[in-house]
Amino acid sequence: MGVGVTEFAVGDKVIGLRDRLDLSIGTYYVVLDATALAPAPRGLSAAEAATVPLNGLTASQALDLLDLPPGGTVLVTGAAGAVGGFAVELAAHRGWRVVAHADEADEEFLRKVGAEWFVPRTDDLADAVRELVPGGVDAAVDAAVLGLPALGAVRNRGVFVSVIAGAAPTPLRGITVREQWVATDGSALARLAALAEPGNCPPGWPTPFLSPMR
Repeated sequence: MGVGVTEFAVGDKVIGLRDRLDLSIGTYYVVLDATALAPAPRGLSAAEAATVPLNGLTASQALDLLDLPPGGTVLVTGAAGAVGGFAVELAAHRGWRVVAHADEADEEFLRKVGAEWFVPRTDDLADAVRELVPGGVDAAVDAAVLGLPALGAVRNRGVFVSVIAGAAPTPLRGITVREQWVATDGSALARLAALAEPGNCPPGWPTPFLSPMR
């Protein structure tokens, strides 16, 4: 434990993230700033808790860039994946209406965790979304890195976020296009960890934010 650290004590179970790609990865241990850590979610295994820092923060910070009001509509591509699963659950938790795009086998699960609509990968994405939401959704989180096909589902002057740097499409039709690269945030991570604890999810939902582990 470093000098001056008061938030944690030796032996505490924590989760954290290192966002410095210029540093080498330690073989047996890694040193992190206290501001990059949060208490580990109670009631979860180490494997389950380990999904929260990278995947959960990436999804949460991508959603922050959308800045939608309650009731806003958002498309999530790759909705059953590591980041997409978090994005669906967190978007629904914020009161947004979610269109999930994934394999047909994942529809039941995604509806349980908050997706109002579902579009299978076999359909033409933009046309299928616009049939559900006339004019297009307010925003999209492109976790599957589909680019223009996903952009086509967004209304004019909407918002589009790619979670892979360098993969964002051309900002057509006045759409604001952004890229999200995760950054450490201990406070946000602590909020996610609290939500992930059993008993803190909406009635009828499975344990939230663990879709990659189902």
